[in-house]
Amino acid sequence: MADQKERIKNCYDTKAGFYDWLARFGEWFGLRRKRRALLSSLRGRVLEVGIGSGINLPHYPAAVTLTGVDLSPVMLAIGKRRAERLNRAVDLRIMDVETLQFPNHSFDAVVSTLTLCTYPDPIRALREMARVLKPDGKILLLEHGVSNNRLLRWWQEKAAARHFRKHLCHLTRDPLALARAAGLTIKHQQRFGLGAIYLIELKPLNN
Repeated sequence: MADQKERIKNCYDTKAGFYDWLARFGEWFGLRRKRRALLSSLRGRVLEVGIGSGINLPHYPAAVTLTGVDLSPVMLAIGKRRAERLNRAVDLRIMDVETLQFPNHSFDAVVSTLTLCTYPDPIRALREMARVLKPDGKILLLEHGVSNNRLLRWWQEKAAARHFRKHLCHLTRDPLALARAAGLTIKHQQRFGLGAIYLIELKPLNN
């Protein structure tokens, strides 16, 4: 597992300089609007896991007290520069999402965008997000995953192994199934992009 996480860190360190360039097509075709919709109503203390280059930073309300964690120091350095350009205060830390170094019930919300596809143990990562969440808090996800469109799902399954070898990213994970397996309640979910992009709000089962 440690070797796999080192591979992930190295992969994103390498991609950091052109990651935003690679992401631009998805942003033009609707992801930017989805990010804004996901984040615009947040308040209080917020943790973003896998914050990377800080592509979500423009969409957080000014009143949010933001902490961001990521395995890649090179991505975080880009995120720091973006935060400075935006005059956005954010506490950025190198940290493994599967072993978050925060006390229980630390945050009003936890945000993850396009990261569940990469974690070696996504169920453990989701449980860690829930652990650091306040009792009345929420987990907000914008994730890609297996499509409910028959043709796109066929392509995802054919391309999955090659895509993982190149990007360490799982094309066919099911974020809804992972959330249920982690013991979380799905309060709201929406799918778009031929069913391959998910907007999800989660809460612990006892909320």
